[in-house]
Amino acid sequence: HAAATLRKKDPSLAFQLHIVGAGSMSQQLAKQCVSENLQDNVVFHGQVSDVRPLLNSAHIVLLTSASEGMPRSILEAMSMGKTCLASKVEGIDELIIDRKTGYLFDAHSQNALVSQLLNIISQSKLLKPRVVQEHISLNFDAKNNAAVAGFTVTPGIGATTICLLYTSDAA
Repeated sequence: HAAATLRKKDPSLAFQLHIVGAGSMSQQLAKQCVSENLQDNVVFHGQVSDVRPLLNSAHIVLLTSASEGMPRSILEAMSMGKTCLASKVEGIDELIIDRKTGYLFDAHSQNALVSQLLNIISQSKLLKPRVVQEHISLNFDAKNNAAVAGFTVTPGIGATTICLLYTSDAA
């Protein structure tokens, strides 16, 4: 629903959402994309053994978990200097300092998610990769997480690429 709401709020917004993961909601999400005419904006990848190439191509990494531990996917994305937008739940809020090393939204508010996405995309508020990478390298064990230095993104060229990571029953 968030992608459809994003499209309705700004029909001119160019974005592509890559959904990574497999779970009971996969078929439901695929049907929603068809019914909301989002086939050109959404790509389903299913279960992926190495998500790093997708993370590398993403401008924004999105995690919408209602509950989480210490998500390796966010650690990997942040170690790559990616701007992450994630639900404000225990575990994630230990990794992301809101508006400094990533963005947080209320896990139970689709409107908060869409508002944050619109804000990041329309105002070119992608975070500086070095700031995000430094936060991870200084505060977390980088040996156990993927680390790719020096990747930068150029906002405003083509569509914004958003990578949604989910496991089993995330929304």
